[in-house]
Amino acid sequence: MSNAPHSVGHDSTKALYAHDFQALGVKDLLDARDQFHVHFAHKPNVFSTAVGRYLIREIDPDSKHDINLTSESRKLRAKPRTLFNSAVRRWSWPCILVFVNEWQTLEDLRSKPEEVVPPFIYLADGRIVPVCVVLVESGTLPPRAVSPFRLAASTLGIGSPIYVDAQGMRRMGTIACMVSDGSDFYLLTNTHLAGESGRPAHALLRGIPQLVGTTQGTRNLTEKTFSQIYPELPGRDSVVNIDAAIVRMENATEWNSAALEKPLGPVADFSAQTASLSWIGRPVVCHGAASGEMNGEIKALFYRYKSVGGRDYVADFLIGSRAAAQEPLITRPGDSGSMWCLDSVLIPNTLSPLAMEWGGQRIPSGEAKGEFLQLSLATSMAVILRELSLDVVQDPTAERTQY
Repeated sequence: MSNAPHSVGHDSTKALYAHDFQALGVKDLLDARDQFHVHFAHKPNVFSTAVGRYLIREIDPDSKHDINLTSESRKLRAKPRTLFNSAVRRWSWPCILVFVNEWQTLEDLRSKPEEVVPPFIYLADGRIVPVCVVLVESGTLPPRAVSPFRLAASTLGIGSPIYVDAQGMRRMGTIACMVSDGSDFYLLTNTHLAGESGRPAHALLRGIPQLVGTTQGTRNLTEKTFSQIYPELPGRDSVVNIDAAIVRMENATEWNSAALEKPLGPVADFSAQTASLSWIGRPVVCHGAASGEMNGEIKALFYRYKSVGGRDYVADFLIGSRAAAQEPLITRPGDSGSMWCLDSVLIPNTLSPLAMEWGGQRIPSGEAKGEFLQLSLATSMAVILRELSLDVVQDPTAERTQY
């Protein structure tokens, strides 16, 4: 699938490419995606969309510095753009990211013009929104088993493993952090791990299974409509997957407040008022029970990962490998519940809680057997805490600023 222009004259295209798109914001991009959702949904190769910044391939003429492209630079046989061979640059345009499972050039689409993804979206009020097509080859890969040794931990803290037994199976997940409603202390994790109210949750501490708490069904938060969570942003027929639940602790003194190497700072305020493209490319870190320390960066916002019965399901953050990383991001089953933090972004040498992972997508690269691209799907911590009326607590024994 290609998004090179095919119906715009040379003079108008040159003027269009010189257009200043940097003034576009998240609301403009969501508005354009919302209005053109049906158009994208009927393209046979399109399987997902998100909002972000244009991905520039390493071989593109503007990969090193900003230049004004014209229609002459758009090729009929353009090479595929993937998350492996492209990155966001300082001059990247705000855009709608359209993910496809097959790359087709304009030459391939000469006989199928209805399948072409347009390079720009034109809104009735005169706004023009760029579209960036990205090839993501999906496929069926064998499941990865989590070693039982991953269940073991010496202390209970951020990133520690937690498990529940239900329906004859053991479900493993990760503790995001400790939270409080002002009275009791809880462990924050995913609903798909915690399950129904009253279910015992355990941890294998120092080789001994120990009851750490009981799930609280009355506070489970699975999904809400996009307009409920982000009332100021366009999101028709969309649902935000939140997947958050809490476990009431049996003994809060078991909590290890020194589990992280860096101090934990205030929660990053990602909401309808603060959602902007400046979040794209920010470095994030977390500790998963299955994968250990993970390093990544924010690739896109409001990632639409599936549609069922005319309703779109959206993840707040799409997190992938860092652009300059030597090792790809790997996240496994069992990392659900991991808390992603901005690394020294808001405050130097401090971790700022940003999002909680609830799932991932494992996508083969197609370049070599066993190589794949790993994406993490996560929900804003600020939204979770707001909806559950909770605060993050780093040390339950420390004196509170407010009491």
